[in-house]
Amino acid sequence: DLDSLVAALPRFDSTFARRPGESSADAYARYRRRSVQHVQPVAEDVGTRKPLRLDSLHLRQGDMISFSNITFAFDRDELREEYAPILREAVRLFEIYPSMVVEIRGHTDTDGEEWYNERLSERRAASVRDFLVAHGVAGERLRAVGFGERNPIATGDSEEARARNRRVEMYIVTLTAGAEEQR
Repeated sequence: DLDSLVAALPRFDSTFARRPGESSADAYARYRRRSVQHVQPVAEDVGTRKPLRLDSLHLRQGDMISFSNITFAFDRDELREEYAPILREAVRLFEIYPSMVVEIRGHTDTDGEEWYNERLSERRAASVRDFLVAHGVAGERLRAVGFGERNPIATGDSEEARARNRRVEMYIVTLTAGAEEQR
């Protein structure tokens, strides 16, 4: 059952710990969530650091790829150029998984009116969708949805917490593993 599974997870993944008061369903959902961190570009003369490779992930339907470090400036929906490499890696995922359909979820911080943040989060999701389509992903494989300020990942009123909440996530809606997708 789910309780036993969650209790056993720390033996298989030393980074996982159940939070006080967290239900088994919430703990398991958090465990399944993939948090993909943005890698800062390395100066050309250094060259020893390897970039994060999204295409090495083994994905399943229902997984969440959280681009929590692809954030937006306050009250803005434009993608910054520094995030293009990680989004180009996301394009590669669509090549590896040709049946994958995702919901791109935009989020905001709590500053401003709720109705405004809802629209802003929709525009943020649309900007990521537009990037992916411009780089060859079929539009029918992407759904852009705004969640406004409803699902924060950081709490508090610090600028850092607010900035972390201004993010996008990709929720895998459909992923049928065919012969070409099995590795």
